[in-house]
Amino acid sequence: MPTTKKVIKIINMSTKNKKSKPFIVLIAFTLLAVILYFMFRDSWRDILEQIKQAKKSYLLLLLLFGNCYVIMDGVIYWFILKRSGETCSLLESIRMAYLGIFLGISTMGTGTKPGQIYYLYQRGCDPGKSFGLLTYSYVIHKLVIILYAGFMLLFYHSFIQDIYAEGTSYLYAGAIFGGVIICVLILMCVSEHFHRLILFPFKKWIKKPAWREKIAYFEEQLIDLRTVCHAIFRDKWSVLLPVLFMAVKLTFWYVLPVIVCYALNLPALPCSFWEMLTTAAVMQLIIGVIPSASGLGSTEIVFLLLFGQIL
Repeated sequence: MPTTKKVIKIINMSTKNKKSKPFIVLIAFTLLAVILYFMFRDSWRDILEQIKQAKKSYLLLLLLFGNCYVIMDGVIYWFILKRSGETCSLLESIRMAYLGIFLGISTMGTGTKPGQIYYLYQRGCDPGKSFGLLTYSYVIHKLVIILYAGFMLLFYHSFIQDIYAEGTSYLYAGAIFGGVIICVLILMCVSEHFHRLILFPFKKWIKKPAWREKIAYFEEQLIDLRTVCHAIFRDKWSVLLPVLFMAVKLTFWYVLPVIVCYALNLPALPCSFWEMLTTAAVMQLIIGVIPSASGLGSTEIVFLLLFGQIL
C-alpha cells in the first residue's frame, strides 16, 4: 500500500540515529540553561521577588493568551484541512497544534512535522497531502511575520530607530533575509521549474544509491506540495483567511510583554501599547532568521536585547 510506505519512510527518516537524539537534546538544553544562568545570575533573586509580587489575575491572562496562540494554530490547521477536503475536526486540529508544541521542544524540532503527519495519517489523510498542507501553513506563518513587522514599522519606524539606532541595519538585514526565505518557500510551493532547478545538481553529481533514494523521496515530497498548493490557490479565501487567522495568532503572542508589564505592577508602560507590539513583531522577525532548534535560546536572547532597551 503506497500510503503506508510513505508513512514508514517519513518515520524512518525522522528517527534515524534515534539513539543519539536524546543526548543531542540534553546537550542543547544544558547549553541553554548555562546561557540563561550567566544572563540572570546577578538578578535571579529580584526576578523571583517580582514573580511573587505579580498580580495573579494577569498571570492567568498570560496563560490564557499563551494558549490562545496555540489554539489559533489549530484553527488554521482545521481551516486548511477542511478547504482541502479532509474531515479532521476542530478539536483534533487543536490537539495536533499542541502535539507540535510538545514535539518541537522534546525533539528539538526534528520530530514535529513527522509526528503531525502521522497524526493526520491515523485520521485518514494521505501523508503526501499532509506534508503539503503543513508546509503551506508554515509558509503562511513566515509570510505573516514579515508582513506584520513591515506594517508596524511603517507607523513606528522612528521609535525603532530612536531606541535601536545602532542595530537598525541588522533589523533591515533580517527583514530582507526573511523576505528571501519567503520567496524561496513560495516558489517551492508552486513552481515546477524551481523544483527542477533545485534538484538538477543533485541528480547530476550524486551517484550513490542511498543518496539517490533520498533525492527521489525529496522530489516526491515536492510534487505532493505543489499539487496541494495549486488546489488551495484556486480559492482566494483559502489564502486570505489563513493570513488573517495567522495575524490574530501572532497578536496573542505579541501582546504578552504588555500583560507582563501590568502583572509586575509597573506605574505605566515604558512606551505605548502599539510601540510594545511593534517591538515584539520586530523581535519575532529577527528570531525567524536566526538558526536554532525550535527557537530555543534565540527567543530568550533576542527578547532580552530588544525589550531590555525599553524596560
